[in-house]
Amino acid sequence: MLRIKWRLRLAQAHNALNSLRSNLHAQSYIFKFKDQNLRSQGANTRAQNALKAIKACIDTAVHKYNEARSGLENLASPLNETSWSSTLHPLLMRDIRGMSDLLWGETEGTQKISWIWSMCGAAYNSTNEAGALEGN
Repeated sequence: MLRIKWRLRLAQAHNALNSLRSNLHAQSYIFKFKDQNLRSQGANTRAQNALKAIKACIDTAVHKYNEARSGLENLASPLNETSWSSTLHPLLMRDIRGMSDLLWGETEGTQKISWIWSMCGAAYNSTNEAGALEGN
């Protein structure tokens, strides 16, 4: 029973990270599109509403990831699981950013991308995820 809970929490964590990355992509796209193309008040208002909706999705994905990771921490000891924590790190506020977003003090040449973009599985498609979850 614990093994099933483990696999479900692991899938939930990966699913939340995929949702987070997808919504961060959408947010970055809308910011760029808005800056380059929108000039009227009505268009900017619609873009702001879209950004608010995406922010809500990002917040939901972060919450789901943190809940799943907490569950994994609780189940890891009884199941003697150790390797998961090297890939599913704690999600800090500085990690929740687009791939090309800079942190304060970074320049283009010194930029470090967040671990959510460089972790194994960040480029998974739906068939790879299903295979990974089934143990294939």
